[in-house]
Amino acid sequence: GGSKDNTDIPTTNLGNISADGISLIDLLISSKLAPSKSEARRLIEQGSVSVNDEKITDLKAVIAAEKLAGDGIIIKKGKKTFHRIKN
Repeated sequence: GGSKDNTDIPTTNLGNISADGISLIDLLISSKLAPSKSEARRLIEQGSVSVNDEKITDLKAVIAAEKLAGDGIIIKKGKKTFHRIKN
C-alpha cells in the first residue's frame, strides 16, 4: 500500500525556466527518469508517464513554468517511481 506522504520524494530544482515552459521529454531527462530522449518518448507513448496524477500521452506536451512554482509538480513513471520537479 502507498501513503500519500510526499516528503520523501526525490526532488529536482530546475532553476530558471523560460516563460514558454519546458517539454515533458526534457523534464524526464533532467529528473533522470529517462536516460535519453528516445526512452522518454517511448515511456510517453506507452502511457507510463503522468504529471500530478494525469496521464500524458502527447509527445509534444509542455509543462508551463507557473506549474513548477511553489511545490512544483510530481511526475510518475510507471506505478512506483515518483519525482518532484520545482522551478
